Amino acid sequence: MTTFLDEALGKAGSGRNLEQTAEPLIRAIESVPGSGRVAVFLNEDSDPPRFVSGPSFETGEVQALNALVSSSAEAGDRIEPKEAVLPVGDEAPNRVRLFPLSVPSERPAAILVTVRDPINDDKHSVFDSFMDQIVQLAGIVVEDRRLRSKMAEQQSVLEALVGAAPDAIIRIDRSGTILDYMGSAPRMFGWSREEILDKPLSTLMPDPHASRHDDYIDAFLATGERKLPDFGRRLQAKHKSGDTFPIEIALSQLPGVSDVEFIGIIRDISVRVEREGELAAMRDALDAAGVQSALGELAATIAHELNQPLTAIANYMDALGLRLETPTQENIDVAADLSRKAASQARLGGEIIRRTRRMALHSESEMAMEDVHAVVGEALSLMSKTPAVVDVVFELRKEGGSDLVLIDKVQIQQVVINLVSNALRAMEGCEEQVLTVISRQTDDSVELVVSDTGPGVPDEDKQKIFDRFFRRSESGMGLGLSVVRRIALAHGGDIKLSDAPGGGAKFTLTLPRRVL
Repeated sequence: MTTFLDEALGKAGSGRNLEQTAEPLIRAIESVPGSGRVAVFLNEDSDPPRFVSGPSFETGEVQALNALVSSSAEAGDRIEPKEAVLPVGDEAPNRVRLFPLSVPSERPAAILVTVRDPINDDKHSVFDSFMDQIVQLAGIVVEDRRLRSKMAEQQSVLEALVGAAPDAIIRIDRSGTILDYMGSAPRMFGWSREEILDKPLSTLMPDPHASRHDDYIDAFLATGERKLPDFGRRLQAKHKSGDTFPIEIALSQLPGVSDVEFIGIIRDISVRVEREGELAAMRDALDAAGVQSALGELAATIAHELNQPLTAIANYMDALGLRLETPTQENIDVAADLSRKAASQARLGGEIIRRTRRMALHSESEMAMEDVHAVVGEALSLMSKTPAVVDVVFELRKEGGSDLVLIDKVQIQQVVINLVSNALRAMEGCEEQVLTVISRQTDDSVELVVSDTGPGVPDEDKQKIFDRFFRRSESGMGLGLSVVRRIALAHGGDIKLSDAPGGGAKFTLTLPRRVL
């Protein structure tokens, strides 16, 4: 029966006649007392069961059996043992039983059909016991064949997966001897499987790890601590040619083996390391470009900030020259005052250069306790001497107390000069030119408000007004307001733009009120 089932499961793949193989099985069953006659059907995967052999049956009986077995199989893949009757001519119906040869709940590989005369009923129990043993034996054969087939299939899949793995897979014993060498290992290391098996793992490692590897394993086995240097870390591996290359390795102990074994998954990361080097070089280049950009921005910022004091110095010196052309005592006194103011503007220019450079390099502000009203007033006094304010009405208001607060005096004066200069340019040509400057101190904050009666800032520009190099006119470089915002942030505050009542722009600088 084993031979028959093997060939039936293989669909007679050997080329032998399946009927010849089945005939000895049929004769053996028919020799059992009370068995009657026996026929064998092969259960194809998709077609109805096919009659294979039944030497004791006539043609008409075979046709009747075919119809009976086919109708039984139409209900589904499962065919349970059952009894039926087979009418043969005018004689009494014969008793028919179907015995599927299969694992329970699976489609049977073959079906045995027994046909017995009613006179054999007294030996029914003997034959049924025999057939139960046949069916059980058949189940064992089918299960064994099925398991062997699945194992072979899984082995093929596993071998295909391992063969196509992009990583090297290496198995070693407790002494570091290579027991298996799979995946991309031959391509990665240059050694063939036959060459490397039974060699020490240190063959694939350069010093110092090659000479220390045995000590790492011994320490791990003695203490249970993962002292191996290659648990998820980067290492250098050695090719057969002697060249080294970077790898990542995940090493773990194999469970369920009689002796200690380890398996390592090794990945060649040469391309990744090369790209990381390229990215590092690009970052260095970007850093260098950033430094150059910062230097260019610093130069532009200094040029912008110095424009105000230089203009004031030029105006003071021009006025001083006119006074000295007529050296009366009054003119000499005025000239002396003008020279002091020019010197003050020159010192302010030096401070601007020093402070602007410090801001560009993100250094700390030079904080000191100052009277914010006095700081704002001093900056406005410098601006009031410029020609641009001849037709402008100044409104300076001081609100709140005059307590000293912690600010950077020069930077706050830079803010005042920038905001006032922008307001004066905005009001050029306007019929009404009113500049309002408010310095305000509350319990929690210090505020500087600068508003004008110019045309204001369009809504589409309000979100960009503090961006570097954003310009609304051809004059200026678009750096003033970005510097103002940087100073505000350096003080822990912020600056906002809104519409002034009646038109124009309103800038509000708000700083936290800090004291020592």
